[in-house]
Amino acid sequence: MAVTDRRFVGVSDLAQLARCEAQMLLDRQHGKERPPERERLAAAGEAEHARHDRLAQHYQGPPRRATRDRHCFVASALYGETAWQTEALRVWRDTVLQSTVGGRGLIALYYRCSPPLARSLAHHPRLAGCLRGLLDCLIAWVVVKREKML
Repeated sequence: MAVTDRRFVGVSDLAQLARCEAQMLLDRQHGKERPPERERLAAAGEAEHARHDRLAQHYQGPPRRATRDRHCFVASALYGETAWQTEALRVWRDTVLQSTVGGRGLIALYYRCSPPLARSLAHHPRLAGCLRGLLDCLIAWVVVKREKML
């Protein structure tokens, strides 16, 4: 049995595998040549994806390095691991809090207290609602501050 490198596989990677298999079957049935209209549509789709990526980078900051810490326990439990709200809090943590001694102390305190809190949110919907309201206010403040910096 071979040992893998244990990296996470993204949904996009899995979708690409399915797309490649479907594309291979279509190529086998209809040939690999794409008509000019399909080429034009593919180019337009790629341009739209590039535009979306530029907008995302503008609003979310530069792409994150794999070595950065991705843990955001409470926000992940409330909004989801990949929600924009969770990502906004991560960017704030990495760019603002991490740059000061007090901020690093808050991060350390958060990492000690938040894992059990995040686990309990599924069983306490009122607490989850209260925390979501507080975090919504914090996120709104973080986003406004970030917009002013740009």
